Amino acid sequence: MNDEVMLTTVNNPFNPFTDFDNWFNFDNLNGTDCCGTIARIANCTNALSDELNDMEIEKAMDSIVDAMPGLYVKLHKSTADSTIKSLQKQIEQLG
Repeated sequence: MNDEVMLTTVNNPFNPFTDFDNWFNFDNLNGTDCCGTIARIANCTNALSDELNDMEIEKAMDSIVDAMPGLYVKLHKSTADSTIKSLQKQIEQLG
């Protein structure tokens, strides 16, 4: 099975896989609305299988990250904690 993925922002300190409520609140309070952004871009329908809808969602994530790489990042469940720590360190270094 493929690694699960989620879209997040580079400044969100919460792991959406393990702390979704705090991640979601931070995301919405900062006006980035990752879930809504994906919903607007992904071509999901009831006519598609769950697998095809998941592929559409991941394609939407990729296009969002490609369009705004300094804001959004795609997290992989297996490496989410280390990716978030790395992003936070980069933010701290920028001051």
